[in-house]
Amino acid sequence: MKNIYRLLSGSTFAAIVFCCILLHSGVTFGQNVAVTDVDGYSPHASAILDVNSTSRGFLLPRLTTAQMNAISAPSVGLLVFNTTANAVYMFNGTTWVSLLSFGVSSLTAPDGSPSNALVVDNNGNIGINQTVPSALLHIKGTGSQPDNYLRLEANTGGYYGNIFYDSQGMKFRTRNAGNGFYFQNSAGKTNFALLDNGWIGIGSSTPQGKFEIQGDASMNADSALFVVKNRNGEPVFVVYEQGVRIYIEDLPGKGGKGGFAIGGRSPSKGALTGDIMLVTPDSVRITLEEQIAKGGKGGFAVGTRTPTKG
Repeated sequence: MKNIYRLLSGSTFAAIVFCCILLHSGVTFGQNVAVTDVDGYSPHASAILDVNSTSRGFLLPRLTTAQMNAISAPSVGLLVFNTTANAVYMFNGTTWVSLLSFGVSSLTAPDGSPSNALVVDNNGNIGINQTVPSALLHIKGTGSQPDNYLRLEANTGGYYGNIFYDSQGMKFRTRNAGNGFYFQNSAGKTNFALLDNGWIGIGSSTPQGKFEIQGDASMNADSALFVVKNRNGEPVFVVYEQGVRIYIEDLPGKGGKGGFAIGGRSPSKGALTGDIMLVTPDSVRITLEEQIAKGGKGGFAVGTRTPTKG
């Protein structure tokens, strides 16, 4: 036997329900019940209580946080609407939790706990493998491998890379041989490139050496390609489009490394052999070894270049 109760106002509905409980108490515990305002609606066979309406909702008991916490021995799964937090709360057997924080179970969750897979808290923070996220997106690795963290993969071609963190710090890794890292502007132009062989290009996506800087059309003859400054923010060494300038203090330097010097080095001993060229505010000294360099690029040279001829 199925019992169907049409929603009525206040005391009338309460009286009917009370009478039904008295007259059919044996049936109430054995059959499912529908509460509805739709004529002819039957309760679903799988539900002990089926609340159905096309114009009204289901209103949970409304309690403040203090009133909710004062409930004696709440049952697991008990629901209330917390008017202090303005959210639906459920008792999980240990504490009251807001249903704004939810867990989605993962097939790979080691202990089957849904809170270990994905959590969204009351502040909108998302935790992946992190039950208490402390940022808008908080990802906690599940192991020491890059794929235990964050993986970014191209739509086609099987290209992918990882962002992860370990005891050494933050790491970015490409997982395809020959791929590098490229930082581009809004127009898609590469401003910085780091190739997989460690070569760095600034203004160039194809550096031809360990470190390459390339100017662009926005620069003029007075634009600096490379600047080295001292601790006071003053330029010491500047490379321009058409030249190089080295700045030396007029006053004698206090340290032993003041002025400008080009020193020799013994490849076999790995030690400095002395200054080849030393420039100070009041003098220039050049010391040359009699030994001839074997390579075509040995020694130190200052040359000129014809822009039109290269």
